Amino acid sequence: MGFLDDLSDSFSDAKAAVGRSTSTMKLNSQLNEIKRRREGLVTQLGASLYDVTKDDPKLRAGREALYDGIAQCDIERSQISAQIAQIEAQAQQMATYTCPRCGTKVPASNQFCAGCGLPVADVIAASTTMAVPQAAPAGTAHACPSCGAPVESGDTFCMSCGTRLGPASAPQAAPTQPAS
Repeated sequence: MGFLDDLSDSFSDAKAAVGRSTSTMKLNSQLNEIKRRREGLVTQLGASLYDVTKDDPKLRAGREALYDGIAQCDIERSQISAQIAQIEAQAQQMATYTCPRCGTKVPASNQFCAGCGLPVADVIAASTTMAVPQAAPAGTAHACPSCGAPVESGDTFCMSCGTRLGPASAPQAAPTQPAS
């Protein structure tokens, strides 16, 4: 029986070791979470104290490098934010919109649509409120009467807005049931 007892003891020891390892991992995980929470709170405290003390020479004494470093970071962040805003404004100026009235491509930098004279503010407003279908090119004989999108001669419905194009088909008679 000594062999089976030794084997049983080995399994018990292994089980206990796994249990200790699992417990240690759980506790380390909790410890790391507490550390992250503490670091977040320390960061918030530091930011609030910086805002309150940055203009007080007595409190800055001995910590000038830290205060100046934070101030420099704030300046750089402000400059980069201004550059981003400038790039976004340039992109907005380069944007083109499709005129809802005539389908002409209109740059945002224009004052009016070159095709029909609609103010660009109206063109932009229309394009942001709904997707505007492309209007039929000038000289195209077939265009949707509702939205102006190009349609083929045999189309029954507009592919852009769903308006029925052809003559209405005659309603089908309902099947009659035999008299019982």
